Amino acid sequence: MKLTVPPTVVFLCSVFLALGCVADTSLATTPVAAPTQAPPTGLALPNPTAVLPAGTATPSLTPPPPPKPVAPAAGTYFGQVTAVDVPGRTVTFAAICLGADRRTMRELAPSDKAPHVIPLLSTTEVTVFTSPPNNPAAGRTVTVDLPQLVDIAKNFPNAKYFLIVEPQGVKTVEQDSGVRPSSQQDDPCPHF
Repeated sequence: MKLTVPPTVVFLCSVFLALGCVADTSLATTPVAAPTQAPPTGLALPNPTAVLPAGTATPSLTPPPPPKPVAPAAGTYFGQVTAVDVPGRTVTFAAICLGADRRTMRELAPSDKAPHVIPLLSTTEVTVFTSPPNNPAAGRTVTVDLPQLVDIAKNFPNAKYFLIVEPQGVKTVEQDSGVRPSSQQDDPCPHF
């Protein structure tokens, strides 16, 4: 026996299914503000029907990159590395002392000791001090890359560093060995 469905039933079922799909998609749309409502002030809405004049570049909808940090005044800084941004090639540094070189270091004012983000040059050389346990006099400096400096800064947060800064950024980052005679115990700056 063959069962057939009358065409009117098929038509009604199709209409109900179509209406159900329309109702579902209307519920999924994002509500729009009433036409009497003004858009928030200070918000520029793009005009999708606007035509740009010939030769005009299409505006970019991506946000601009954050401003690149500016290098501080050129010189030799002494202090602590608090963070290293490998992809951004920056170092966050809390300076204690500043000098034209290591022989002329002077302590900075308390307002100048806050950590600053400083750009690294593409040629920045990073060296750290390694020594056998309990024998810093037998230590030596070795060159490392930025990911290694991240690990060292995390594992030795109290280590001090010398930064030689040029107008464009940091030329060298050198971990201080701490091995030197100190003539003034109260002075936080190293003197050579």
